[in-house]
Amino acid sequence: MMLYHHTIADKCNKILEVGVGTGRSALMFSQSFMQKGAVYVNTDISDNMIKIFKENLGSTGYDLDHQESYKAPEAEEDKKKIVILKANNEDLPFPDEEFDCYISNFSMHIVDNHHNQLLEAYRVLKPGCKAGFSVWGDKSRNNCFTFLQTTLKKLGYETDLSAEKSFCLSDPVDLRKDILTAGFKVCKNIVVNLPMAHKYPEDFLNIMVKGNFEDFAQKENLTEPNKTELWDQICQEFTQKYGPDTSEMPDFEQIICIATK
Repeated sequence: MMLYHHTIADKCNKILEVGVGTGRSALMFSQSFMQKGAVYVNTDISDNMIKIFKENLGSTGYDLDHQESYKAPEAEEDKKKIVILKANNEDLPFPDEEFDCYISNFSMHIVDNHHNQLLEAYRVLKPGCKAGFSVWGDKSRNNCFTFLQTTLKKLGYETDLSAEKSFCLSDPVDLRKDILTAGFKVCKNIVVNLPMAHKYPEDFLNIMVKGNFEDFAQKENLTEPNKTELWDQICQEFTQKYGPDTSEMPDFEQIICIATK
């Protein structure tokens, strides 16, 4: 929720979140801080993530519009409007200066070229408005994000989840320089380490792992029985390493960047 707070998303009328994934954060934001009358546009490049997003956000009762191509929705004073569409962070299908808030929550470190994403963020944001980016921090303090790939390898699977590449932006000084080079006039960085107080696999894995696991299972063409068996093994690994009988907790370090156009 830190990105929504620092970008003042609760006061904004047209919010864009890219690489929204399963929509867990979007669900919390839309049900809590999002003001009535606002339009909340979400994008992701993965069809699987969009499917899960729709399942998660469909229970809110808000207007949820799955668009094939972008059409700016009309705001209504007493409604919260949510849009989801497929898009690449590096080539967004929106006009210049379309949004008064931009959010990228743990997606910039997995694009092909983060400089392109920063330029697109700057382009679609209105002058004077804020963009919020979060990326993974130091790898040694990020077992929360390395758990799935480490476990799959232990179970004999070769993965291409690109966990190593995902730490490519973990230097906050270099990241700030890149954001300012893209044109933003101000950038504030916050480094936060957050142990995850989840001791049961259903709490942790469904939030942090399920979406990536679904993508992996699809790429591997796993049958439903094999998929279920593998998921059970992953749950067992989590319980052995972080379960209620252990003192360990999964943690992650994140870098939060708040930039003003």
